[in-house]
Amino acid sequence: MAMNFKAISLDLCGKLYAIYLATLLLCSIISGQVYNILFYKNFLTNHITCLILILAIPMIIKSISDIRIITRFIISLQILNCFVSILQFYNVPIGWHLGLLVNPGAISNLNDAEYYLADSEKLLSRSIVFGITSFVVANGYYLTVFLPIVSKNLLCNKVNLKGLIISCIILVISGITIFMVQQRMAFFLLICYLILVLLIQIRKSILYKLLFTIILIVTIGLYSNSFDIELGRLAFDSLHADSRMSQITNFLNFLNSEGFIWGADLNDSALLYSLGHNTLMDALRRGGFISLLMYLPLFIMAVYKCLYIAIKAQKINSQYSFALSIACLFFIAYSFTHSTGLQSGAVLFWFIYALMISAWEYEKDYLPN
Repeated sequence: MAMNFKAISLDLCGKLYAIYLATLLLCSIISGQVYNILFYKNFLTNHITCLILILAIPMIIKSISDIRIITRFIISLQILNCFVSILQFYNVPIGWHLGLLVNPGAISNLNDAEYYLADSEKLLSRSIVFGITSFVVANGYYLTVFLPIVSKNLLCNKVNLKGLIISCIILVISGITIFMVQQRMAFFLLICYLILVLLIQIRKSILYKLLFTIILIVTIGLYSNSFDIELGRLAFDSLHADSRMSQITNFLNFLNSEGFIWGADLNDSALLYSLGHNTLMDALRRGGFISLLMYLPLFIMAVYKCLYIAIKAQKINSQYSFALSIACLFFIAYSFTHSTGLQSGAVLFWFIYALMISAWEYEKDYLPN
């Protein structure tokens, strides 16, 4: 069968992404970073892969059945990742072996963690558990972004009891794993998701809403007081040691640096650590102020598109479009506290985004005229 080249196209976000990449390439040429191996690795491996996904997935997806198949695959990945992560949290050797079997590149992170692994039966307060991903931060991203997809039945108005039970079980397993991974943003987004699920399930009853509000207030009170509960890195009193608290100071210092206009040295690991924990600041670090100007429209449009589809899909009970749009929004929110974002060539985001666009193409027909 001949390929339908008319079907090959970019939506507005895809076009803005291509413009951003062109600007980033230009800035990198001017700054000299185009000769840096890190630039080539990121640009050719990550960004080009993202563009291919944006173009290819809408062509491959022919119906909601295709989305359903991919969703089942994502559920399988989530369950496997949770199982391996739990084994790693309790420092069971087979957990580390399974993780390295799936992703051998994680061996460098495991070597760095040998000091803690030798003295720990469980890794509370240690952000080391990488599951089947490349490192612990990536594990937090995947577990959180996949959360709405693997428990999508909890986001629907009408679903059978079996579907609800399965989604509840996966949600509980995923929630426990997110706690064990000890990534603060992942845990925060887990709480946000639980609130969203509860609001959707009880929105028709004022009594249930009142009960939920009381439970929420009590939970916050328990969490904020000094009960004998081990929270590890998730405790409030551990936030003061987080380098993200000095982001504004680091940003102001960067304004007077040589890399402000066209981008900084990608090999400057100190700058990456001090300025890279935010998608906008990392875009500034990578391509300077000029590329940031092109990144902002992309970022804003991505947020708008995901919010728009989420609101519309929820109204007509389009479970796949709604779950995928929430997953995209979770990724964007996560990128405010880490350097992995749209600016870095986030394959995970563009994969989910392309699925969302494809699902919405088939489910939006149910919108009332």
